[in-house]
Amino acid sequence: MTVVKLYFDEKIIEVSGEGYEPEGKFYHNKEELKEKEKDFLFPFIEAGVLCNDSKIFRSKGNWIVDGDPTEGALVVLGEKVGLKKGNLENIFPRIDERPFESKTSYMATLHKNLDKEGNVIFVKGAPEKIIEMSSQYYLNGKKIRFSSDYKKKIIQESINFSSQALRVIAVAKKELKTEDKNIKKSNLSNLIFLGFLGMYDPPRPEAKEAVRQCRRSGIRVFMITGDHSITAKAIAKQIGIIEGDKEQVVSGEELERMGSGEFKDTLGKISVYARISPQMKFRIVETLQDKGWIVGVTGDGVNDAPALKKADIGIAMGTSG
Repeated sequence: MTVVKLYFDEKIIEVSGEGYEPEGKFYHNKEELKEKEKDFLFPFIEAGVLCNDSKIFRSKGNWIVDGDPTEGALVVLGEKVGLKKGNLENIFPRIDERPFESKTSYMATLHKNLDKEGNVIFVKGAPEKIIEMSSQYYLNGKKIRFSSDYKKKIIQESINFSSQALRVIAVAKKELKTEDKNIKKSNLSNLIFLGFLGMYDPPRPEAKEAVRQCRRSGIRVFMITGDHSITAKAIAKQIGIIEGDKEQVVSGEELERMGSGEFKDTLGKISVYARISPQMKFRIVETLQDKGWIVGVTGDGVNDAPALKKADIGIAMGTSG
């Protein structure tokens, strides 16, 4: 998982480097940013580093992520501009948090700001959710009130990132008074939108062949993901789960609106499901079993646990699995 693109201050910044090696360069309009030119990115990147539970460390010559790979990629991005997580946590010690949930599509952390009086809240999550929670954005260092047209423009920019098979995470912040010691519901509105990041998680080279072998063996392969529909479709095409632009992707929100009959019928026709919650993944498995299918589920996170347990064959993947 590697951050390869940023959208901040109405600029698209490309980032070089692969994996968790904290080395990379930053480019705007194909021109490399000089060290001082990276400073304008600090408020944006520090939000992603602090609203974050992962750490990176070096072991036997390799950089390893302790925690979620998506969050690890944000910590690596911070290192690339000289923002070390430990140093930032000394300036902004955390005093409260709301962990990420599929239902809410965001994570929020509250920090004391030792550089100046007051506290600050950082939020990261799905772009459409973070934009909905925001009323202002930064441009040239100034706070500007969102218009409905500008929100549409930003959402379209995030869709452009998703169409390139990138996982897109948006970040925002809000400054609070010192007496705010807990994250209240009222703290999570009227945020200042900072921007979003595009991460690339390249499919393993053997994935396409594995899908082909499954199909030859009579196994139907589904993709069930929390990513945006456009990201899911782009990756599904890369590995052969779907083959043409006409094949549909169904979102969790669309599934929620279906009656039981339509839901059951859809599972026989559609192979890719996006923005899916753990509860919906469980329901998909349960419904396929009701149709008489033998169901195997792979997963690598705690959100996958209900579906893994419900499946006829549950396959926990990777280190975190």
